Amino acid sequence: MPRSRLSFKILVVGDCGVGKSCIVNKVLQNSFRPSYIPTLGMDLFKKKIEVQGRKAELCIWDCSGREIFKSVRSPYYGNAVGVLLVYDITTYRSFENIIKWYIKISVDVHPSAVLMLVGNKSDLNIKREVMDKRAKNLAKLYGFVFMETSALQYINIEEVFQILASEIYNRNLGRIYLLENQSRQIKNESHLLNVKKEPNRPQERKKECCEGMCFPWRLNWRWLMRSRSN
Repeated sequence: MPRSRLSFKILVVGDCGVGKSCIVNKVLQNSFRPSYIPTLGMDLFKKKIEVQGRKAELCIWDCSGREIFKSVRSPYYGNAVGVLLVYDITTYRSFENIIKWYIKISVDVHPSAVLMLVGNKSDLNIKREVMDKRAKNLAKLYGFVFMETSALQYINIEEVFQILASEIYNRNLGRIYLLENQSRQIKNESHLLNVKKEPNRPQERKKECCEGMCFPWRLNWRWLMRSRSN
């Protein structure tokens, strides 16, 4: 029986302007948008990749960093198995807010979700405000996977999603096998129970009590009354 395609729900979160949409657009279309256009609410994208010989589909939710969309974002966090926590290496405030984003999403994502800390805009190293050593220490403290990227120069963009998907697969390997075995068992049982039934034959309609008999008897009763009166 061929194995089904895996599907992983991925969130991309972080402050406005850190380059979340640039990372997503680069990995999907290899395009870079130099002008800043903020995401309104949520954008969903899909990418097909291969994870350890298995076909997989990443459902990537690009989440707006604007606080006004807080109520819109939260319902979509549920059951995500992977999260990119993105900050801008040239803006220390975006790095400080990573913990706030972690607290926001940790309540709703899957318990075994893989979280990756991503320092974007590594091409602007001359303007760096966040040293990679500090970011590595934070990642170690909270158990994040860490990587720096550049959407402009296409540095580590593919690698981010490939590593994230591999970590998700390895962490959920037992659950994947369990679900696939259960699905296979259900299919086998349904095949065994698929007994060909004989077509239902239309049943003859039974006559209700007195149906078709009351009217003739009523005629006979009237005829009898008339004969007696005569």
